[in-house]
Amino acid sequence: MSEIELKFLLDELTSSQLGARAKALKLVTGRPKTRRLRSIYLDTPDHALKKAGIALRLRRDGRRWIQTVKTKPEQHGGLSQVGEVENPAPGGRLFLEAIPDAAVREEVVRRVNGAPLESVCETVIRGSASELSLEDGTRAELAIDIGEIHAGGRSAELRELEIEIIEGSLGGLFDIAHALFPDGD
Repeated sequence: MSEIELKFLLDELTSSQLGARAKALKLVTGRPKTRRLRSIYLDTPDHALKKAGIALRLRRDGRRWIQTVKTKPEQHGGLSQVGEVENPAPGGRLFLEAIPDAAVREEVVRRVNGAPLESVCETVIRGSASELSLEDGTRAELAIDIGEIHAGGRSAELRELEIEIIEGSLGGLFDIAHALFPDGD
């Protein structure tokens, strides 16, 4: 599966205004869904996965744990396109053999090469997600995530916006971004 999204770092004021701005523009369809997410990113001690352009994550979403592998990110400004494979991770346990895509599984296992996997960083966020629609039929998810990132005994605030295409034109992502940030904030 491929994921195409625009990502933005936000300041406190902008993050508090975005939901209202999207509603005022009549882009939002349905009610926003709020959830608390805890994500643990893992790698070998020598960062073999990162060097290969692979991210391995365990995420708790409500009571569910999900194991995710993201591959080969292509970034152009704030636009990124990544391969993404997910599977359940009961009890928050990593299980590489459960990665459903055989090619991805083989690549991860080869890169890890029996090395221990350890936490590189952890995020704890409160996310709010809404579906957006444009007149041309483009549908996207608008996610506003606010929380903290912890790594190496340090922590920092995290505020980001993601606009992920569900269906329709890639240009629709940029149309949504322009509508939300008409002054190029």
